Amino acid sequence: SGRGAIMSSDSEAAAHRPYSEKDVPVVLGTAIEEGLVGIGKEEVAIFFDMDSIKETCNELHRAFPKNVMHTFAIKSCPLPALMRFICANGHGMEAASAAEMMLAIRCGCPPEKIMFDSPAKTVGEIEHALTLGVQLNLDNFDELDRVTRARERLAQRGVKSRSRVAFRFNPLVGGGTIAALSVSTSKSKFGVPFTPEIKERLIDSFAKLDFLDGLHL
Repeated sequence: SGRGAIMSSDSEAAAHRPYSEKDVPVVLGTAIEEGLVGIGKEEVAIFFDMDSIKETCNELHRAFPKNVMHTFAIKSCPLPALMRFICANGHGMEAASAAEMMLAIRCGCPPEKIMFDSPAKTVGEIEHALTLGVQLNLDNFDELDRVTRARERLAQRGVKSRSRVAFRFNPLVGGGTIAALSVSTSKSKFGVPFTPEIKERLIDSFAKLDFLDGLHL
């Protein structure tokens, strides 16, 4: 629904129960009774299994060490109600644009749990993210230069950025079955190709810049 209503329970059994056609009239009937859909109201609706989403979040937290931050790709479903629900269940947000970054902020996600990794960040977007304390994943050396200069400008204004900054590299493991979707060839658009020359340049950058503290593979 456009109102983004959430109906869920705490039942793990319900989260793992296979989908059944019997669920359709129950869910739709409840939505009609709640006034979410119907004639003169919302005529189109998408229903999410919130129990399943909650249990998936819990399973990820159980499977990985506590210092691992799981993030939800906002572009996959930028609905505020869903984003708030996922944040409330311990996940962060992955933003592929400045608009998504600000949507995550408005949905109450802490800045330090937002990862901004667009491959085409502007100078203004980078400076804003650094001011907020959002994590940045850099896609190329041009962005690294922009971050360096932006941090210098902020420092001149007495602002010390809390943002974590990582660098994305392409391991060049080759294409997959679907060539159009492959992101690890020499011509892939994400990250710098991990050639011997790039490797040395990355090592040099990490040695010189103390704000670099991660790699995005």
